[in-house]
Amino acid sequence: MTLNEIFDHLTYGELSQLSLTKDLDGSEGISEEDRYKLVSHINMGLTVLHERFFLREGRQTVYVSPGVRSYTVNADDILKIEKVLNAAGDEIPINYGDEAKGIHTTSYNSFLVGSEVEIGSELTVIYRANHPALTRRDSEREPHRVVVHLPRTHIEALIYFIASRVTNPVGFAIEGMHEGNNYYAKFERACQVIENGGYKITQQEEKPRIQRMGWV
Repeated sequence: MTLNEIFDHLTYGELSQLSLTKDLDGSEGISEEDRYKLVSHINMGLTVLHERFFLREGRQTVYVSPGVRSYTVNADDILKIEKVLNAAGDEIPINYGDEAKGIHTTSYNSFLVGSEVEIGSELTVIYRANHPALTRRDSEREPHRVVVHLPRTHIEALIYFIASRVTNPVGFAIEGMHEGNNYYAKFERACQVIENGGYKITQQEEKPRIQRMGWV
């Protein structure tokens, strides 16, 4: 999808009643300055969805050195280590089983190698990756040319998350319920629909199927 599609969803949907989606002359549309403000919320929403669902994969090779047990994945987009494979492509247990033969994660991007893991072996770390951040330059360009790599099954959740962040500072309430909280509740329900519908990637072998269906 494109950034322009997200702006359209916000303009004619959840944010249609806010001045943020109206120019000074009252016409509908989002000004360049307000586009940049929204990009900040869009980036936050994309990160939250990529943290919650395994939507984008990253890989890094690590070589086990003598006397070194602690390793760090130096990647700007890493959110979580999902699995580690040995040179043969077999998965090494993470945080379970025989600790000496496995991997123990110490943070979102670092791990300890068990004492019996072969020295000099080549490990492939598969991690959950974040969406590339949208920039001010992206918001100033023609938005229909800026691609946002998010499955269409997740767009509703993204829109509700953005609406929640935009309306919370406003303090707008309907029938006693803060509208920002109302949108966040809708965001949570949309995420549950995604989880119950089986649209998340839980194993590496599922990725080709997602790609064939045009979701990423």
